[in-house]
Amino acid sequence: MALPVSFNEFKNNPVSAIAFIMLSIVGYLYYDSISTRNEILGDCKKVNEIQAVKIETMERQIKRNDSLIAVYTYENQFYMKAIEGYNEVITIKTNKK
Repeated sequence: MALPVSFNEFKNNPVSAIAFIMLSIVGYLYYDSISTRNEILGDCKKVNEIQAVKIETMERQIKRNDSLIAVYTYENQFYMKAIEGYNEVITIKTNKK
């Protein structure tokens, strides 16, 4: 692997040689951070799509469960009123005897 700055260039002008090396390092780190960010964003988009599907499924289940709860609540109230009414009928008949 060849160095970007030879020893003679470094010996003649060390400040510019170090500046060139630092610029190369900063450029690489910038490129690496951009590519890492894009990779992370791609992964997040995939996870968001999966979560959106799960949320839609759960919302449908909640609506179905709410409907079932409403039906069962109504049936429960209906039967409770029927039972209470039946008890009242029994009490009235026993009082008439």
